[in-house]
Amino acid sequence: ALERMHLAYFVSDRIIHLESIDGAVPGEGDAYLVESERLHGAVFAELSNWIQIVGTSKSGEKNVQPSFHKEWSLFDRLLSVEGKRLNCIDEVQDIGQDGDSRTVELVRYPFGRINPIPATERGWIFLERFLTSVKCAMLDETAAAKAVLSNCMEIQAQIETCTRRITLPAESD
Repeated sequence: ALERMHLAYFVSDRIIHLESIDGAVPGEGDAYLVESERLHGAVFAELSNWIQIVGTSKSGEKNVQPSFHKEWSLFDRLLSVEGKRLNCIDEVQDIGQDGDSRTVELVRYPFGRINPIPATERGWIFLERFLTSVKCAMLDETAAAKAVLSNCMEIQAQIETCTRRITLPAESD
């Protein structure tokens, strides 16, 4: 992605930067219980201290297009089995097997693990804004003003400031 990301910015006529609004998604973080046999077909992954559902399988093969079960969803986190806190992926390998009737506690995370880093401090967002500034630096002032759309004046100002920093050395030569 990083090898080609800049191309998307440089060939686009307009680049939209939206302000990130941190807010809870309805149901996110809600705990619920299911019988382990209901997790048959779920594929699990371990992310640091977090075990989550990452897809489904049929006959041992992973589906490219994950489907959703009525009780659990993609990205839900597994917390415990029979009240025992889960610590690693090895503890869930037999969940969902035929005849398995243990109680599993899960937590809903419809978009996966929550990133606690504010959007303004994330490297990816910095890179997006920097690439936009480089594009604007290659355009005249009028075209640059039309190339960037944002619902936030602070984001717009940040991109304009960065663009001036890039063009300033070229103008002084």
